Amino acid sequence: MGFRAHCIEFIEEVRPLLPKDAICYVIGAQDCGFSYSYLIKRYPNKKLELESVIPGDKVSSDNADFKAIFKLLFSFDDVITIDINDRADVCLDLSKEIPEEHCNKANLVVEMGTLEHIFDVKTAIENINKMLKKGGIILHVDVVSFYQHGYYNFNPIFFTSLYKGSGYKEIFKTMQVSIYNPFYVVDRSNLPKYIRYMFYVTNIILTKIAMFRFNLPLSRNGENLSYKIINFFTGHFRMSKNLLYVCAYIKKSNSLKIPYDVWD
Repeated sequence: MGFRAHCIEFIEEVRPLLPKDAICYVIGAQDCGFSYSYLIKRYPNKKLELESVIPGDKVSSDNADFKAIFKLLFSFDDVITIDINDRADVCLDLSKEIPEEHCNKANLVVEMGTLEHIFDVKTAIENINKMLKKGGIILHVDVVSFYQHGYYNFNPIFFTSLYKGSGYKEIFKTMQVSIYNPFYVVDRSNLPKYIRYMFYVTNIILTKIAMFRFNLPLSRNGENLSYKIINFFTGHFRMSKNLLYVCAYIKKSNSLKIPYDVWD
């Protein structure tokens, strides 16, 4: 799991809707996919504060300290990470009912690319709902299409049906797109060994080239230039694309209604 730079704006958007002493629960032990030097450029008014939490040899490192950044940039009273491994603050299996001590605690739950790795999605969603206080916010960044990654890909209707049907209020929803090189999704299992190796080496080379791997945020209000760029690459070059669905909702009641997608 990773907290990418393009997700900062989503935290910025929901933060004003939360109390000053907000507590944030983060699902999954996240890595930052950006450096401190990037943050200093983005937040010049926080340069001194950022430099105060930067280890001396880590300014240009690709990974900033996730929790330090969350607390500093978003002024959370506490940031608690939850995962099934020992990298998180709290070790919990979200496919089982969570302990009472973690219920009704969070003003914000951030779930970025963890849900698809939990086989029992229904229980995981119920646990997230239990963590959130009434008036709290859930922020999801989850895969719509991601080859060979996790157990599930999610259609946007999963979130809209679940949360709107449970009385949550929508804050926003949008899409993120990552375009990958065409060799990434080729099934190489039945190819001769030397061909498999050629694909493997080519994939490594191409993913190092910026033009073959980048994110394009889609407009929240219809078509924009990003759509045209995506269509050019995926249409003319048959390049694969990974889609991420981003949505945020405010919890209005404690009940969670599991939806049914029934066709007439």
